Amino acid sequence: HGTEPDETNRVAAFELLGEVTAHLHKHVVDWTPPRPVSRFRWDFDNMLGPDGYWGRWQDGPDMTPEIEQQINRLLPILRRRATALGYAPDRFGLVHADLRAANLLVKDNTVAVIDFDDCGTSWLIYDLASALSFIEAHPDVPAYVEAWLRGYSRIRQLSNEEIAGIDTFILMRRLLLWAWIGSHADTVQAQSAIPGYAADTALLVERYLSRFG
Repeated sequence: HGTEPDETNRVAAFELLGEVTAHLHKHVVDWTPPRPVSRFRWDFDNMLGPDGYWGRWQDGPDMTPEIEQQINRLLPILRRRATALGYAPDRFGLVHADLRAANLLVKDNTVAVIDFDDCGTSWLIYDLASALSFIEAHPDVPAYVEAWLRGYSRIRQLSNEEIAGIDTFILMRRLLLWAWIGSHADTVQAQSAIPGYAADTALLVERYLSRFG
C-alpha cells in the first residue's frame, strides 16, 4: 500500500531516496546470505561491453558517427575510473539497480521499495546513478545529487573515492539506458525517452571528456 513520493518536490524525493538506499546498503554490507545469491552482475563489461545485458549502446536511437567516436574515446576512461573503486564488499555488493522515486511506496511513516527486477551486484554508488535515470541532463541534477547524499549520510557514509566517482556512474547509466532504449524500442517508456536523448547524451559526454579526458 502507498503512493510514490510527490514528484513536484524532487529534492525531497531524492533526499528520501538517499536515506532508503543507505538502509539497504547497510543491510547488504552487514549481511551474510544463508545461501548463494544468483543475480545479475552489473560490472563495466555487462553494462557497456559488446555483450551487455541490455544490448549495444551503439544501437541506441539517433546514434551518429560523431557521437559514437566520442563515446569510444570515453569508454576507457569510464572503465578505468569505475574499476579503480575496487570490489571490496563495502563498495561493491547487492544493489537495487533501479531505485528511482517511482519505485518507492510511501504510506504514513512507512516506506516500501518495489521492483527488484534489475537487482544484482554492482558498485553501491551505482544506485545513485540509477535514481537519475532518464533525467541525467536536467539542470537540477546537482541539487538532486546533493539531496540524495544528504539523506544517505544520515544512515551510512560513502568514501571520498565513491563520491568522486558519481559523474562516472551517472554517465555509465546513461549509456546503459541508451542500449536499453534501443533494445526495447517497442515499449512506450523507450519511445517517450527517445526525443532529445542523443543530443543530451552527446552534451554529457563532451562535458565529461573536458574534465577527465
